[in-house]
Amino acid sequence: MIELLIVIAIIAILAAVLFPVFQNARERAKAAKCLNNMKQLGTGVTMYLDDYNGCYPPNRRWANGSWDGKWNWKQALKPYARGKGVYQCPSNKYASRMDESGAFPISYAYNGGFFNDWWLVKNKRPPMRRFSEVPDPVRTILILETRFTAPDSGPWMMVHTSYSGTGAVGYPADLGPSFGWFQSHGKGMNWVYADGHARYCTLKAACVPKEQWRYDLIDPRYDQRWYDGLFTGHYVAPEYE
Repeated sequence: MIELLIVIAIIAILAAVLFPVFQNARERAKAAKCLNNMKQLGTGVTMYLDDYNGCYPPNRRWANGSWDGKWNWKQALKPYARGKGVYQCPSNKYASRMDESGAFPISYAYNGGFFNDWWLVKNKRPPMRRFSEVPDPVRTILILETRFTAPDSGPWMMVHTSYSGTGAVGYPADLGPSFGWFQSHGKGMNWVYADGHARYCTLKAACVPKEQWRYDLIDPRYDQRWYDGLFTGHYVAPEYE
């Protein structure tokens, strides 16, 4: 009996040691799958740019003086990035739900900081950006990971709800205070940049020492000092720090 108890104890210790290892390996595999999805989306964007004279897919469709909530940039990419699995991050627990279009899972969103259809229409422009407008396409975010239903998310969503005091309409209530709007893999996340390449980096690396959102070109209040202050003041969710 003593020997049996010793064996059981050894097995329990090994399980306690190995379980986090297996869990981390599983998450790394999911993050790799997500990155592959985003590489396909990036390739789809570059093909779209070639076919549409250097224009990016519009974030939403503007028709009859209002936005068509059932259509977004993902529909525009369907001929280039096929299959719903491409639009679904395996780590995102909200990916079983649909975005506001009702046609695609929650996982990926445009950078609403620069690819901002509302701002473009407000300034009497077609609701799509051109490649020639993008400052430093290699370091300008195009697509990011999200837990939100909207087809775009912006740097204003980096301020954690504990500090924003806005009521956070649409924020997943079951996330808890340690998490934020953006899906993460460890401390970082996958991104697609305006030139079409995809890579993994932390949220902080996308903001400091040089921000990659370009929202300051639309709203000058969001300058580099604002991004620096987010991290020095610990205003972002703990999962990103």
